[in-house]
Amino acid sequence: MRALGGSPLTWRLAAWWGARTHVDQETCTRCGLCARFCPTGNIRMEGYPRFLGRCQDCLRCLGLCPVHALRVFGLRYQPYKAMSFTDLERLDPPSGP
Repeated sequence: MRALGGSPLTWRLAAWWGARTHVDQETCTRCGLCARFCPTGNIRMEGYPRFLGRCQDCLRCLGLCPVHALRVFGLRYQPYKAMSFTDLERLDPPSGP
């Protein structure tokens, strides 16, 4: 968790105090990667990402956002990429017609 700028306890306390994920609508491209790869299905795309009540604080959405449009109020963090988007596509190819 050091790359994220705090201990796991810091993030848990922030969630308990009501820290919320914010979408910068001027920056967001509405690509949907955050919703597509959320392991709990906590994000629904309604034009822009909408966060529901099932967040487990994995912060995958922050790391996946290609334009860094997601922020958690009151917390410092350093976004990083663990793998490329091409690798993600190979793991979970888009479904469609």
